[in-house]
Amino acid sequence: DTSVIRAWADGLVVKNNVIDGRTCILGKGGNGLTVDKNTFDVSKTGVVCQPGAYTSVNVTNNAFTLDIANAAGGESAIYLTGVTGGTISGNSASGFVNGNGLGGSNNQGADAGSPLLIQDNLFSGCAKGVNMWGDTQYITISGNILTDHSSAGVGIKGANLLIDGNTVSGCPAGISIDRHVIDTQNVTISSNTVTNCTTGVELKTTNAAISVTGNDFDGTADNGTDISVSATANGVNIDTGNSFAATT
Repeated sequence: DTSVIRAWADGLVVKNNVIDGRTCILGKGGNGLTVDKNTFDVSKTGVVCQPGAYTSVNVTNNAFTLDIANAAGGESAIYLTGVTGGTISGNSASGFVNGNGLGGSNNQGADAGSPLLIQDNLFSGCAKGVNMWGDTQYITISGNILTDHSSAGVGIKGANLLIDGNTVSGCPAGISIDRHVIDTQNVTISSNTVTNCTTGVELKTTNAAISVTGNDFDGTADNGTDISVSATANGVNIDTGNSFAATT
């Protein structure tokens, strides 16, 4: 086993540690996981939830760095699959050039009133800052600072999503929305600051009720294109309050 901590248990708490390893924490399923105020030196993955389903996963106030000398490929600071409910907040991750600050599939909140929260994280220099796909629903991504990723600040495929109040810069795509296994619908992109990206908001394949409103694209370094809407992006409303300043 290449895990520092490997558990299939309810109510696990990992707090105030320094953890160095290939897979630092592997939670294999259960009800309740808290990972708080740890420092990680990661060669593959920092916190992983898979293959079993998890409810109430809270990963908060941790610092993740990549062990470049021992990097295993496809690295991510946080990787979640099949998680329902919880908070990913206050974490920092940098240098995961082959993966994500936070990535994973089939993650959900309970409903619109109790979303899975991804908030107030600082992710820089990864392939993608936040990357979600599969049956992803009822996710709120808010207040994060996502900079200098080689693919996208936020890349997400799912439904019932709120992407609000984030600061994104220095990426080919600031926020990229696409379809995977479920219809991409009921997505709100609001009050974000997206600058110095090739494309600020990229809408690829969508189905219904996509709202882009109140975003600020006007920075010291402007985007090449503020909003790109493909021929397969349906149901898009570019609503009031956006501030545009693209170079093209």
